[in-house]
Amino acid sequence: VVPSKYEGLPVREIGSSAFANCKNLKSVVLPNSIRYINIRAFYNCVLLEEVRLGSNVKSIGNSAFSGCEKLKKITIPAKTEKIGDYVFSGCDNLETITVKSGNKIYSGTGKCLTEKKTKTLLAGGTKSKIPDDGSVATIGENAFAGRNIKNIVVPDGVTLIKQTAFGECRELETCILPDGCEIEQALFYFCDNLKWVVLPQSITYIDLYCFGYCSSLQSIFYKGTEQQWENVEVVETRGEKVYFTARKSPRKTTATIGISTAPATPSFGKQNIRQSQRRFIQSAALFPYSRKNKAVCTDGFVSAAEPDRKTETSCR
Repeated sequence: VVPSKYEGLPVREIGSSAFANCKNLKSVVLPNSIRYINIRAFYNCVLLEEVRLGSNVKSIGNSAFSGCEKLKKITIPAKTEKIGDYVFSGCDNLETITVKSGNKIYSGTGKCLTEKKTKTLLAGGTKSKIPDDGSVATIGENAFAGRNIKNIVVPDGVTLIKQTAFGECRELETCILPDGCEIEQALFYFCDNLKWVVLPQSITYIDLYCFGYCSSLQSIFYKGTEQQWENVEVVETRGEKVYFTARKSPRKTTATIGISTAPATPSFGKQNIRQSQRRFIQSAALFPYSRKNKAVCTDGFVSAAEPDRKTETSCR
């Protein structure tokens, strides 16, 4: 517990790196006298599970809670006006972010932290739901980086996903991006359990590290034609297993992957096929994907089911 006064004077701020690398710190209670939490104040407190902020905190500095991998939830006060970059980066087990009602700058809709003016989702947790009410247009840099999330569905209305937004989500298996969305660099960097992704035809550029170290990646489903795919600028990969949809055929639901001896239907487990830097799904197409037939649950994430599964599923 941080005292509200020291030698008769009010304690107004937590200094830079004040508690950084305190390996045995498990909980923090800040008094209402605290106005500012400076950069890296609780950086890499690996056992920190609980943080209670005082009601008058105005500013939280860069990387203030970065590396607090045991932290599960946090509430942002109504008076908080500025939150820095990478504040919750490396908080692998962060489940929810709550924002007190009355905050004019930030929203906690869907248990995410969103900047209202720019409609930018700054951070989310494993139990967050990316709002689908139009309040989010951009998913910010590192927003879900490192979280223990298995499946993600980004809702319609999101038009930009910034770099490393899903980076180092080591348990992530599937991701579906909406129509009209663009992506920045290293989006899925080090998601080494990622198996398949759905990309919209609005994608124009896939950078070198978009799927860097995605060693389990088997299929990329592109929601467009082979001709449209040819207009996408794809920087050469570094040996990751990547497969692209080559041709669209709405009446078909199967695909032959790679060479002619490959399985006739996409399997989302391990496949006994040749590795190469780039492969193409030949002679069939995108599964009949729509928002009505995906396996979705109430918190915004899908199960690890195949994409054409029509039943709703629990996230538990």
